[in-house]
Amino acid sequence: MRFPLRRLAVVAALAAVLVAVAGLSVWLAERTPQRPAVELVDGSGRVGLGPQGQLLGLESLPAEWRRDVAAALRTGRLDRPRQIADLAGAEAALRGPAAAAPFTLLAPIATAVAGGRPTFRWTPLAGAESYAVKVFDPDLRPVTTSGPLTATEWAPGQPLPAGTVYAWQVVARRGGEDLIAPGPQSPPALFRVLAPDQARAVASAAREAGGSPLALGVLYARSGLVDDAERELARVVAANPGSATARDLLASVRAWRSTAAQPPSPGV
Repeated sequence: MRFPLRRLAVVAALAAVLVAVAGLSVWLAERTPQRPAVELVDGSGRVGLGPQGQLLGLESLPAEWRRDVAAALRTGRLDRPRQIADLAGAEAALRGPAAAAPFTLLAPIATAVAGGRPTFRWTPLAGAESYAVKVFDPDLRPVTTSGPLTATEWAPGQPLPAGTVYAWQVVARRGGEDLIAPGPQSPPALFRVLAPDQARAVASAAREAGGSPLALGVLYARSGLVDDAERELARVVAANPGSATARDLLASVRAWRSTAAQPPSPGV
């Protein structure tokens, strides 16, 4: 009978050791800070996503906004909002006698803008003598024009009416020939001017961001301000060059301009 008793004693000792090890592991886990599942440098602070998906940082943001930031960090993407879903990949609509131009419109394209005086920008055309910006309403009636320009950007002197979608072109004059961008067979360059109450709400929310590029990027993306969202998310990428999450967020917003089939976010 001694052998079984000795074996029972060994088993009991091993069990006691396992219990002690398990208890030590729990004790250490409770006292060891958990590394966030995602952690980004964000302006002068840091923002993270905890192991349970909770947002770490940006405590001053409203709860709804914190949920949006946390969702963006979890998925690595931002969904295109409904108010700009019809601005990318549209069929060509503007026609003209001018030839297609070997230069490109830069902004604003497939985005909302917060004010009625957006800055129109395009790439230079070698040998161009002048440029003219033309803006059209949804029925393709002329709204405003710049007149001859030598610079490659222009802002209208009077605000465009808010809450409306506009199309725009640039006509470059070179060697007695007019060259137009976008070309007759290309999708038109469209943008939307936010309604005044929307613009005020965005400005108010931006003040709550406390200088956080990540929070601003999410806010602007939710509001359809693609150019502003790109600018802020590019700052996040620059501060976190090794972060796939930061790169994915920026790439998802940039894809809005060319992905006509992408469904809009149902909640926006």
